[in-house]
Amino acid sequence: MHCIRSLIVTVFIVFFINVSMAEAEPNPNIKYLMNDSVSMLDWGLYRIEKDVEATLEDPAGYGLNTDTIIDSSPVYDWDKNRIIVGVHVSKAISLEQAKSWCRKIVRMVRTTLNVSPDTGEPFPSLDQNGGALYSFFSHAGYTKKSEPKGLSKELDNITWINIKVEVAGMKEPLNCEAALLGTDITFPEAALPETDINN
Repeated sequence: MHCIRSLIVTVFIVFFINVSMAEAEPNPNIKYLMNDSVSMLDWGLYRIEKDVEATLEDPAGYGLNTDTIIDSSPVYDWDKNRIIVGVHVSKAISLEQAKSWCRKIVRMVRTTLNVSPDTGEPFPSLDQNGGALYSFFSHAGYTKKSEPKGLSKELDNITWINIKVEVAGMKEPLNCEAALLGTDITFPEAALPETDINN
């Protein structure tokens, strides 16, 4: 009889816990996240991140060490009205190697984002808007009537690539940057040791 009472009490406790859990609701923080929709800007940055990371999965294919760690993080800079496709690379053994990697990765990012690294112009496109990044930030199969004219060109013009390469023996990473459109790559002087500014 004692065993049956224990079994009944256990069944009620388990039932009560399951009912309590089923009736639980999201807290205010989770409700906020549920009600905050993903924008086309969020979606486009996410798609850029995934495409760049997929391209960089094989560092050896770009002449980088196979143990190189590469991370991509596109962001929108509100203060500068700029999309920045950031790539962080580790394990360069020299400043010369880091500069070489910077150049290779900028070329790769441009290619991944539909820009010819040789001409600095968007690849010829079937897209009626003709921009390099438009497909990352647009709806599939339709265009909203409210979409601003010139959106595709604006996306291309405000997008920059920023590469940071960790270098053995240097406190700060080597930084290089480039506009998405164009062929130039700059190495801001602040990141280079004095003897290497002109290299």
